[in-house]
Amino acid sequence: MSVEQGGTSRARCFITSLPQEISVHIVKYLSCRDVGRLAHANRYFATICRDDYLWNLLTLRRFGATAASKATEHGHLELYKNLSQYALRLPADQLGIVWLDGHYWKLSDDDTAETGRVAELRSVCFFDVRGRLPGVPRGRYRPFFRLQFLGGRSQGMKNVICKAACVHADAQLHESASSEREIGNVATSNIRPSYPTFLGTLPSGAGDWFNFYLPELNVGDWPGAPEYLDVEFTAIDHSNSWKFGMKIDYIGLERIRDTPTETPVTEPSSTDGLGNEVEGGSEPVDSRAGFGLEAIRRGLRLG
Repeated sequence: MSVEQGGTSRARCFITSLPQEISVHIVKYLSCRDVGRLAHANRYFATICRDDYLWNLLTLRRFGATAASKATEHGHLELYKNLSQYALRLPADQLGIVWLDGHYWKLSDDDTAETGRVAELRSVCFFDVRGRLPGVPRGRYRPFFRLQFLGGRSQGMKNVICKAACVHADAQLHESASSEREIGNVATSNIRPSYPTFLGTLPSGAGDWFNFYLPELNVGDWPGAPEYLDVEFTAIDHSNSWKFGMKIDYIGLERIRDTPTETPVTEPSSTDGLGNEVEGGSEPVDSRAGFGLEAIRRGLRLG
C-alpha cells in the first residue's frame, strides 16, 4: 500500500469512526442539495443523511419551529420535501385578509384556479391582504399575485399597492430587497367587457387568471445575509373608496434564472449511498430554488 493510499485509508477510517450524533451536527451545516450528494459517498454517510434528527434541524433552520413540529410518523425528511414542494407560493386560505367574514371577503371553491380554493372580494373599503413566505433561499425572484378580475363588478382597485419585501434587519438598507407596484389600470385591462356592470349575481369566468408581477426582488444579496429569509407580501389600500370584484388564488415567487452559459452541475456518480444503481446519474442536479429535491430522491432512495 502506498503512502498516499494509506493516508486516504486512515482519513476515511477517522471520519467514519465518529459517533453518529457528531456527524449529524457536522452535516447539518450543508445545504439540502449537498446532503443529497453526500449520501452517494458510502454506506456510513447514507445512514447519516437519513437521520431524522438531521432533517429536523434542516427543517428548523429553513422553515422554523412551528413547521418542524408538524412531522408525522413519516419523519422530518418527508416533512421537508412536502414543505419544499410549494415553498415559493402561499394559497389564499393561508393569507391574512381583513374583513374575511363571508360578506366582504369570502373563501370559495373555484375549479378554474390552480389551488382550487380562492379568496373572493365581494366589496370592501379597507383593503388589506398580507402573507409571509418562510425559508426563501437567497437569489433573484419575480414576486407575483395570482389574480382574476370579475368583469363589470371589478372596480376601485387601481390604487391598491402590492408589495413584497425581505424580512430581515439589514433588508431595509438595500433597495433591491423590496419591490412594489400599484395595480393601476391592470384591473380593467384583464377583464372581458361583455359582462354587465350591475352589482347583481357575479358572472362565472369573468376574466382570465393571470400573474400580476412586481419588479425584481433580490433575496439576501448583501454580505452576511442568512441562507434563507422570509418574504412578506402586502396588498393595501385604506382609502375611503369601495373595491369590488376580484379573486386571489395565491401569492408567489418565480425564480429568475441566470443565462445558461455555465456547465451544468452533475451527480458525482451513478450509484446512491447504498451502492444501488441510479438511473440518469449523469443528469444535471435539480437546482430549483436550491431545494436539491432530486438529489434527495436519488441519494437517499426514498421515492
